[in-house]
Amino acid sequence: MDAAERTNCGRERDSSIDVRLVQAAARIIEEEGFAKATVEAVVRAAETSKSAFYRRYASVVDLIPAIVQLKNSDGPLADSGSLDGDLWAFEKRQAGFFADVLVQRCMNAWLMYLSDHPGETATFSELFLDERRDSLEKIVLRAARRGEIFGLTEQMPREISELLIEVLMGPFFLRLLEPGLGQLNELEIGRTVRIASATVRHALAYPYSMSGKDVAEPGAWAGRAPAVDGSHAMPSRWAANR
Repeated sequence: MDAAERTNCGRERDSSIDVRLVQAAARIIEEEGFAKATVEAVVRAAETSKSAFYRRYASVVDLIPAIVQLKNSDGPLADSGSLDGDLWAFEKRQAGFFADVLVQRCMNAWLMYLSDHPGETATFSELFLDERRDSLEKIVLRAARRGEIFGLTEQMPREISELLIEVLMGPFFLRLLEPGLGQLNELEIGRTVRIASATVRHALAYPYSMSGKDVAEPGAWAGRAPAVDGSHAMPSRWAANR
């Protein structure tokens, strides 16, 4: 076993303490707010010591990924039979996740921490966004296999993944900054899903170079580029330049 998994006395680290710390912090944050979740309060509620805490974490912020994971829905989304249906299910799951008071308080604290520690955004991406990127890639590739969209084979370009994250996750992060906007309702979810679906289709129909020059690259992501209506016709402005 790695030395990091042992205490200073050489014994194996007690994993039950990790669980108690996470649960104690989650309970305090949910009931009293993040500001009340001091190291002292967390270790007292977890019935352990500061030394045990600091062997595992540098601060209470380091507990947030594990706390947030408690609220993550388990398992892949079921196949609804359509791209829009799958995107709807994805967005509904996110709406439920962000409606949780504990999630809201933790995410606000996490984002505030990242604003002061921008070098740690990779951790946020790995622990929070990557799982959602993977889900969206599965959704889009499934739609391609159904023949709903054209231009993809085995892998979704990172650029499309990032576009979808911006469109689908943006409204939730905006509401963390502006709580007065309220939670996304069914109408707003539907509108967001339509925008996301159109974004995928447009991105595949008109793939742009990532050089920042807005230069169309016909067939950059497939053998031939589809038209916006889903047919295999090449856009006329591309055909004229061939």
